[in-house]
Amino acid sequence: TKPEPQASLPQTPPPVPTPPPPAPPAKPEPQASLPQTPPPAAPTPPPPTPPTKPEPQASLPQTPPPAAPAPAPMPPAPPAPGNPQLAVLPPPPNLRADIDEALKGINCAAVRVRSGANGVLMLSGSVPDEQDRAKLVKIADGVPAPQRPDVKVDVIPAPLCRSVVLINSYERDGIAATGLLEARLLGEPVLHPNEAIQVEVQSLATYPVVVRIDYFTLDNQVLHMWPNPFTLNTQMGPGETRRFLHRRMDGPDPDWLVGGEPFGTELISVIATPRPLNLGANRPVIEPADSYLHDLTNALRLARAAGGASTLEATTFIHTAAQ
Repeated sequence: TKPEPQASLPQTPPPVPTPPPPAPPAKPEPQASLPQTPPPAAPTPPPPTPPTKPEPQASLPQTPPPAAPAPAPMPPAPPAPGNPQLAVLPPPPNLRADIDEALKGINCAAVRVRSGANGVLMLSGSVPDEQDRAKLVKIADGVPAPQRPDVKVDVIPAPLCRSVVLINSYERDGIAATGLLEARLLGEPVLHPNEAIQVEVQSLATYPVVVRIDYFTLDNQVLHMWPNPFTLNTQMGPGETRRFLHRRMDGPDPDWLVGGEPFGTELISVIATPRPLNLGANRPVIEPADSYLHDLTNALRLARAAGGASTLEATTFIHTAAQ
């Protein structure tokens, strides 16, 4: 037999499953259907952390970072000009006052203090012993080199120092002027027995003068070198320089020579006057210094009272020693 349909009912299409009703269009949802979380379209940055202060490279106790080596300490900046509050050095000491104060405590001192061309003080003259000289040197050594006084002070003990002090007082008392007459010993710095004593004198005066040259010894005597019985003319013209070399120009014993003991530092005094002084006739060539200085001082006072040009005075020291 021919196969027959399973049923003879009219052909009814088999039931088509009814599709579920269309779902309403879905709202855009996050990619995940998990609880609503903002879509991760962009990575969510981590929650901002509060800004941290820069810290040293190490978390150890706070130590400045060794980014650069610490510079070496710089010397203090010099004070600004004209600002006294920044001055570093104290004002220079009052040297003249210190020196004058020191000299007040020295008996038989004859020290002259002058200012040189560069402003540095210059000390010249004599004190009676080495300890007194050391006092002056100590004051000078306490001053910086540019301002340090130049100390050229000899040691001349008593009784000769009394003659030096009296002659030194002529300038202070106004009976003789210094600065217009210069005296210099010729030859070696130290002279020995039987060596000649020679003196160079320079006058800076504008008028002629008559010169007296005397040698004061350690034993308180004075030798009148020029004028003397063999050399009477000791006049010098304005601005003249003259060398007194010989006791006499001919005959025996032509020179003044260094004698014997005592040796040491002695004084040569030069007095220049516009007119010859009246010191009395027939004075000995060698005599006690005290009596001669008494008469010389009186004669100089009379010359000042008479008026006219000034008397000039200069000294130099002579150093003698045994052979």
